[in-house]
Amino acid sequence: GANESVAEELLRLLAAARIEYVTHRDESRIEGGLSKVQDAQAVAEARVMHIAEWQPAMVPGLVQTAAYARDLFERPGRPTLIHPGDVDADAMATGRVRRQDILYQPGRRIELILGESALRSTPGTIETLLGQLDRLVSVIDLPTVELGIVPFPLMPVMPVSSFYMHDEIVYIETLTAEQQLAEPDEVAVYVKAFNLLREAAVFGPSAAALIQRVAGELRHAELRPLRKPQG
Repeated sequence: GANESVAEELLRLLAAARIEYVTHRDESRIEGGLSKVQDAQAVAEARVMHIAEWQPAMVPGLVQTAAYARDLFERPGRPTLIHPGDVDADAMATGRVRRQDILYQPGRRIELILGESALRSTPGTIETLLGQLDRLVSVIDLPTVELGIVPFPLMPVMPVSSFYMHDEIVYIETLTAEQQLAEPDEVAVYVKAFNLLREAAVFGPSAAALIQRVAGELRHAELRPLRKPQG
């Protein structure tokens, strides 16, 4: 029973909601599937000059190795709405690596903050994770990138999941969907959270030293023989 103007406003709000909250299952069903999503992400990243991302327990896509990305998409039993047959892991990994061209474009400002857990959590083998850690060390010296690690003892206690910002827009990825925030008051909360995480992080040689220490511990754990049970 709504009049025409109300109906038009409701349709406008519905269209906006669909843009601001998109499920991974819906993305997998578009023509080209999730591989096209990587291409769309590359286009979105090319439009902005500032990217800031917080990842507590995994490596951001912009600095993932192909092996790490492939293991993420191929990991059996991972919680998702997407049917395994709808994921081309090789194409997705290739798309993520292709997006990394932006790291070498002058004038970009890319801030990546990781929790120490991201250095110790592997989607596949220890060998894959060690290759990823080597990649992180090499990224530290890029002039466009500021890579920080928040060590365990310094992790701020606050209910914050992974998120990333493109200029003045915040994106929050859940297990099933991605939400987009552009309302200034909400964005300001995430900017404050990112700054708190940044203040707790180590950068440059200190970040490299932390990454290399974790890599050394992983290599030692991988080589250490299993202790035989007593008795």
